[in-house]
Amino acid sequence: MTSSASVYITALCYHIVPLRLSLADLQNLTSGSILPTLLPIHDIQVQRRPESKNFTANGVDVMPGLFFGRNIVVYGLGGILSFRTHIGLGHGSSLLPPANLYNNQS
Repeated sequence: MTSSASVYITALCYHIVPLRLSLADLQNLTSGSILPTLLPIHDIQVQRRPESKNFTANGVDVMPGLFFGRNIVVYGLGGILSFRTHIGLGHGSSLLPPANLYNNQS
């Protein structure tokens, strides 16, 4: 099954946090912290695994250390993030982004 380019762009935007967070920055976050993504109203909740120093993003394992640059840090994920939104007090609910999210951009 193939998808349109806009679906792939939407998924990519949901996997990007517009912050340069080093491993030390992640370790200093409170477990349950909410981070913005490039997809409006779709945030990522970061949880620390109690048995280790590892993290999850919306329940998906985060693998640190793929690339550290001056302006960007790239982390691996153990899977694909499912679309969630955190509105108000951070209560998440399943929500797919609008199909026409990128149709009006040139």
